[in-house]
Amino acid sequence: MRACHFAICAAVVPVLLGAAAAMADCPGSESAIATDRPSVANSSSVVPIGSLQFENGLSATRAQGTTTVDLPATRVRLGFGTCNELLMDLPDYTHAESGLSGFSDVGPAFKHQLQGLPEGWTLSAIAGTLLDSGNPRIAGRGPMPYLQLPWSRDLGQGWSINGMFDETLHRHDVNENRSSQASLYLDKAVGDLADVFVEYVNDLQRGANVGNRVGIGASYRATGTQQIDLKIGTGLNAASPDWYLTAGYSFRFDRLF
Repeated sequence: MRACHFAICAAVVPVLLGAAAAMADCPGSESAIATDRPSVANSSSVVPIGSLQFENGLSATRAQGTTTVDLPATRVRLGFGTCNELLMDLPDYTHAESGLSGFSDVGPAFKHQLQGLPEGWTLSAIAGTLLDSGNPRIAGRGPMPYLQLPWSRDLGQGWSINGMFDETLHRHDVNENRSSQASLYLDKAVGDLADVFVEYVNDLQRGANVGNRVGIGASYRATGTQQIDLKIGTGLNAASPDWYLTAGYSFRFDRLF
């Protein structure tokens, strides 16, 4: 596990495969909405230049005998420059049966979509941090910087394989409180408006047990700039949630500048 953790493999494999480079254009306002939800892996592409996108969702999780509800979870994404994006995770309210309720941290980040990759591949890099703005009983103290590498590979006939590597530096002892996460999902387009997918997520917290979970989900684009989505999942071991559920609605405004 330490020699080649799944998270590391999921990040480097898409970069190493393929020899011929082909320039890939970043999305334009004519592109259909692509969101960072409901899959754990973010979209491998940025939002179009001059577009402002809001991604909203509700979620419920059952773990260790406690049900936790988060609402509303909102991510704001703004496209600018050449294949760049600014994003912001707004604080959401967490209500837990255990009594650990309160608001989460705000999380600004910068995202860049790489070009010059082999044909069919898409890869972006995200650098961000969770600021010390929420309830310390929920969010803790001090900033939490993170790096994410979402990627995708078009397989043809509406199929694609996607994933993301996430490395987060937690508060307190930086050597012991780092965590890694890798997600992998297989997606199938259903016509021009819908997608269904199945995903696997691996969570590794330094000094803690490895968590493994699976989920299935779907999204439907009511228009080119609006999407509704749903996902359900379950843990595969004691270190993972018993079950989790999320549903959301996202929309985009184009040509703001």
